[in-house]
Amino acid sequence: MSEPKGYWVRIGRDEFGPKSLEGMRLAVRAGEIGRQHHVSVDGETWRNAEMFPELFQTELIPIEEVVEEPYGSSLPQVVDVGPAPVMIERDSLTGTGGVNAIGLAGFICAVAASTLLLAPLIIFFLKEESLYFLVPLSIPLTIISVVGLVLSVAGMLKQGRTFSIAGMIVGVSGALLGLITTVGWLVADSPVDGPINDLIRAAQTDIEREGIEFQFALEQYRNTAQDAGLVLEDKRNALTRTFVRLVKVYDKYVSSAAIRMTKFRTAFRQLSQLRISYDEFAEGIKAQESMEPIDALNAIGERPDTVKFLLDMITLYQNKQITIDQAQSKFRTSRVSR
Repeated sequence: MSEPKGYWVRIGRDEFGPKSLEGMRLAVRAGEIGRQHHVSVDGETWRNAEMFPELFQTELIPIEEVVEEPYGSSLPQVVDVGPAPVMIERDSLTGTGGVNAIGLAGFICAVAASTLLLAPLIIFFLKEESLYFLVPLSIPLTIISVVGLVLSVAGMLKQGRTFSIAGMIVGVSGALLGLITTVGWLVADSPVDGPINDLIRAAQTDIEREGIEFQFALEQYRNTAQDAGLVLEDKRNALTRTFVRLVKVYDKYVSSAAIRMTKFRTAFRQLSQLRISYDEFAEGIKAQESMEPIDALNAIGERPDTVKFLLDMITLYQNKQITIDQAQSKFRTSRVSR
């Protein structure tokens, strides 16, 4: 079908034309002609403009500035002002076309958590005793950082990725800071426990020293002739005093560690070594003098309460008659009574 030689358009009671196809398209783009207007190709037969699809084609053509003149026998005159600007939807990697709500939420979570994590991290490394209770906050803040990271990753699936990219970077950094702080807090000794740790270290050193002296005294006692009289008694009393000192440092060690379960568990189980030393002591004096340990303790004026308490507790625990928590409670409450 050949292109019409011209078009007429009826606007209100006025008719304009003939106009070229290009002129009609410009009038359509300028808003002068709509689909409801009547158009004719011969000036006699009129139909709605929408019946002429060629008038509404969307190919790029120059936009022209409309300069209206008084109504006459033609449409308003137009002046060419150059090509029309092309409308580009802003959708790129940087997401300038709009705000990505998920990416923004992830960015906010990551930044907030990472910033707040600096406080526990600094306190942990400086070992600031008065503020050390804030260090465990690294756990929830690390979780928030991870949530921010996840949201940022999800935001990468949507338009507007600026905040998503930033949130991923900050989220990874925050998660690493939180992990370092949390693991350090779990592994390292708290400065609040400084005095306790000093007592424990001192008790451990004493146990090692007294253990060596006990073995030396036991060997000397065993090598003394059974008919040595006062010499044998002196050796036995020296052995008993050494054993009592060993018992007391074990008691100091376990009682000091009872304040913290993580420390108490290790210290309490070492009472099994005290039981070995007790058995060696009991067997030695029984073999040499047919004497019971309680008689040896009475001979030097020592009460058996402490050694009995320690050995009873480790025996009950090994027989599964009490739990480690119950043992800790016993040590914490019985220290004063003993």
